[in-house]
Amino acid sequence: MIDIYNEIGYIKNVLENGVSERWERDVILLTRYFKAEGLKKSEVKKRMKEKCEMAAKRPNNPIVYNHLVSFGRLNKIIDTAWKKVVPLREIKYIDVSREVVDWFLNLEENITLSDEEMYELKKRRPKVSLKKNHPINWQRTKYLWTLYIWTRIQENYLERPNMHYLQKYSKRFKEDANLKQSFNLKNERDLLYDLGFIDVNYALGIDAKFIRDYDVFNIPITDENRVRIETGEPPDGELYNCGYWLEKQKMGSFVCQNCGKTFANYKKNLKGGRPRKYCKECSEKIKKSNFNSGVKTLICIDCGEPFEVSSKDHQSKKCPECYEAYRTEKVRQNMQKMRERQKRLSAQTEKPES
Repeated sequence: MIDIYNEIGYIKNVLENGVSERWERDVILLTRYFKAEGLKKSEVKKRMKEKCEMAAKRPNNPIVYNHLVSFGRLNKIIDTAWKKVVPLREIKYIDVSREVVDWFLNLEENITLSDEEMYELKKRRPKVSLKKNHPINWQRTKYLWTLYIWTRIQENYLERPNMHYLQKYSKRFKEDANLKQSFNLKNERDLLYDLGFIDVNYALGIDAKFIRDYDVFNIPITDENRVRIETGEPPDGELYNCGYWLEKQKMGSFVCQNCGKTFANYKKNLKGGRPRKYCKECSEKIKKSNFNSGVKTLICIDCGEPFEVSSKDHQSKKCPECYEAYRTEKVRQNMQKMRERQKRLSAQTEKPES
C-alpha cells in the first residue's frame, strides 16, 4: 500500500518543519532525496543527525525522539535507503472517466438480486445488513471505489497494483473511504466476494477483480470525459479522502463562505430550500461569536442564514423572515382546522331528530 502519494511535496514540508513522529520514514525519504540531489553519503548522515537532534529538542513534541540519541540505528537506516534506486514518487492527481464515476454512483440501483438469491445470501452472511433486492449500499460502494482509487495509485509503482492487504491498513482505508467505524471490513469483504466483485487469496489479500470484469473501466479517458481528482495535502487532500470526494459527487457540494473549504451538501430538507453557506464548524463559531457582547449570531434552521438576537435569547431558532413564514403557515393551518371543526358541529346540529 502506498502511504504518501506526493513524496516530493512531503519532503519539502519535512525540510521546512522538521521530521515527524514517523521519523524513520522521513529519514528514508530525505536520504533518497539528498542522493538524487548529488550529496555524498557522509554529508547526508551529517544533515540527518542535525535534523534528528533538532527534533529531539522541540518542546512541542513528545518523547518519541529521545531514542534518536543512538545514531547507530540512524546510520543503518541511511545505509539501507542509499541502496534504493526507485525514483521519488510525485502523484499530483488521478484522472478517471466520467463513465466510471457514474458507474459507482448508480451501483446501488443497478445491482439487483432475485428473492431466492437474497434469501440464500442472507442465510450465508447473516452478520451483514441486506435490504430489499439491492445488496450494494452506499457504504459498500465507497468500499469498492476506494479499492479502485488505490489500484489506480499503485499501478505505476507496484507489480500487483490490484492486490490490497487491508489488515495492516484498516484504519487508513476507512479514513480514505469515509466509512463509519462500525463498518466491519471482514464481513463486508466476504459479502463482496460472494457477489463476485473481489477475490480473496490465501493471505487474505483482496484482488479488485471488478476492474477487469466490467467494460466500463476499459473506456479511454479523453478531454470530454476526464474527471480529475487532485492529490492535495494530507490529510485534507481529495485523493486522501476519495470516499468523501465521491459523496460530494452524489450529494452535491457547497463552499463554506467562512473557511473557503468544499463540503458535501447533506440536505435534511429533501424539498430543496436555500443552499448552505457555512460548514458545521464555522456555524458553531458564528453562534459563539458576540455571545458575551449582548448580541449573538445564530444560524437559521430553515434557510441557513445567520441572524442576530439578544445574548439572553435561548428560544429563537429561525430568522425573522422564516419565522414570519412559519407563523403565516401555522395560522393558515389553524384556521383550516377551525373551519373543519365548525363544519362538523354544524352538520351535527342540523341533523334531524329521529
